[in-house]
Amino acid sequence: AHIRLRKGGRLTGTTGCNRLQGSWQLSDNKLNLTRVNSTRAYCRDAMAQQERTLIDVLRESKQYRQVGHQLELLQGDQVLARFVATEMM
Repeated sequence: AHIRLRKGGRLTGTTGCNRLQGSWQLSDNKLNLTRVNSTRAYCRDAMAQQERTLIDVLRESKQYRQVGHQLELLQGDQVLARFVATEMM
């Protein structure tokens, strides 16, 4: 799975099974991910669970922390997801 936070506030990526899209915005040191949705191809059980978990995390997290080349999506102090940058703008 991966996400890309593109210029202009556009979010794209994959869940490992389906494509993702949505919007993102930074304000007051908070990361707002909105309108996150995916295509609807059939995913096997484990992949379907991973997809649901990822989409839930993207929708629920409101805070973030950047640690080197890693982006951590947070809920309070709890790390919900961690992404490693392969491209930096």
